[in-house]
Amino acid sequence: MTWVDVGLHPAIWNWCIGVLGGVALLVGLAARSGPRKSHTLWSAHRVWASGVAWSLAAGVVWYVLCSPFSRDVSIAAGYTIATWWLLWVWMMFFVSWRWTKRLSLWAVFLAAAALFLSSVKSDGWDGAGRPNIVWRFPTMAAPGVAAEVEAPLVPSRSDKPERDETADYPCFRGVDGLATVRAAKLARNWTEQQPALRWRHSVGAGWSGFVVAAGRVFTQEQRGEEECVVCYDRHTGGELWVHRDAAHYQNSGAGDGPRATPTIHGQCIFALGSTGILNCLDCSNGMRHWTINILTDNEAQAPGHGMTGSPLVAGDLVVVCAGGARGASLVAYDKTSGKRAWRAGNDPAGYASPSLVQLAGFPQVLIINSRNLNAHDPQTGEILWSFPWRNDQATNCSQPFPVGDKGVFVSADYGAGCALLEITQGAPGKWNVKPRWSNRGLQTKFCSVVVHDGYAYSFDDEILECVSVADGRRQWKRGRYGHGQLLLADDLLVIQAEDGRVALVEATPEKHRELGAFQALEGKTWNNPALAGRQLFVRNDHERACYQLPGN
Repeated sequence: MTWVDVGLHPAIWNWCIGVLGGVALLVGLAARSGPRKSHTLWSAHRVWASGVAWSLAAGVVWYVLCSPFSRDVSIAAGYTIATWWLLWVWMMFFVSWRWTKRLSLWAVFLAAAALFLSSVKSDGWDGAGRPNIVWRFPTMAAPGVAAEVEAPLVPSRSDKPERDETADYPCFRGVDGLATVRAAKLARNWTEQQPALRWRHSVGAGWSGFVVAAGRVFTQEQRGEEECVVCYDRHTGGELWVHRDAAHYQNSGAGDGPRATPTIHGQCIFALGSTGILNCLDCSNGMRHWTINILTDNEAQAPGHGMTGSPLVAGDLVVVCAGGARGASLVAYDKTSGKRAWRAGNDPAGYASPSLVQLAGFPQVLIINSRNLNAHDPQTGEILWSFPWRNDQATNCSQPFPVGDKGVFVSADYGAGCALLEITQGAPGKWNVKPRWSNRGLQTKFCSVVVHDGYAYSFDDEILECVSVADGRRQWKRGRYGHGQLLLADDLLVIQAEDGRVALVEATPEKHRELGAFQALEGKTWNNPALAGRQLFVRNDHERACYQLPGN
């Protein structure tokens, strides 16, 4: 087990090397001004040698520090060389060379460092808040440019997969909103049978996921100054239609473009943009049936990272989280006409999506806002019960997960942890909510849990963790996948890692057991994957792909 597996933050290494480097430098300065006898411990050649040793050690540690910033080894190595400050100091003050030679070498090092630093740039931040470093002049076309979306990154395959393609993945986190795909029948050994690439193309910016229906896949993306809902052919990845709105959400750290995933219902697709535009479009051609900006309609303001909640279709209504005060937090619109049906609640919006569940025998719409978990009557919007669910940043992103008939599993980062709530009804119209247990484990940042056979799985910060739903005890915590996403296929976890890998892990409380992995995408990937049948649809802010996973 390494420090990566147990989750030691790289900042600790940063502080350690800074302290050790400073101590080494002070010792060297003291030795330089001290006695120069050859028999002393701090003779000149030993001082120089120890300086080189410290510098090499610093280089190794800096490489470890810089590696998480980029998967490109050359970038990490360049930062390593550029930050060997201790070696430079020793060569300037502790080597018996003429000043002209020292300054010349210093100038060469500075020029090399300047050339490297001018060739890279920060492509926003990763999920842990570290800068994501990339080459300034990439070989891949810049993301978000409409003219480049149609150009394939690799040759597309037009041959149809062997398996039947009637399976759908119609909304955020799948059919039931629980990121659970049943009867997927995936092969458990990716060494003998490799996932097959069907197509891979560029895509506009954004963190929306895919939804799948029949022979089409849909997502949202940013193309220049237009926010788009796009329909692609399921077999080839070719564009079929695009709907455009003049909107552009921008965030230098978290990236541009829409965040929410569309929802397919019948022949309509409902999509909420990052600036609050809710569209009802025709699935076949993208024609607009109706549109409304839920922020202006409810006198609300978007949270700092934009509107991220995916629309929920509940009966004849489309439910969205607007976050407006004075009774306009959660809002429902008639799915046919777009006319507002009800609105309720006063909580500012968080970053979760509304979900429809059955608790204690009653249908309820659950929504985690910035500080509370609320349950609404899906027909009237009335708040049935509320439970405070807060953290240091007032930032809730993870979906609540229903457990049995009366339980709800909740989790969050920033010091919150996880808890299992028990929901019961007393007198008519009176609800009781109490935590069976709560702890500081499984702090999910912007992923959500899946539950299988009484155990919850997700990422505690950047590391996969398994906890018991019955008592919250950790079973294991192992495997660094960054701030990725995951879904459950039968008894297997399909993991979309932050660095673009896709991994297959057994959903078992015994131990972490990874069965296979492959590099599905390149670059930072925060988008949720979609699994329809055995077809896996993945994307990030610049490329999209479809893979056929092997079956058993």
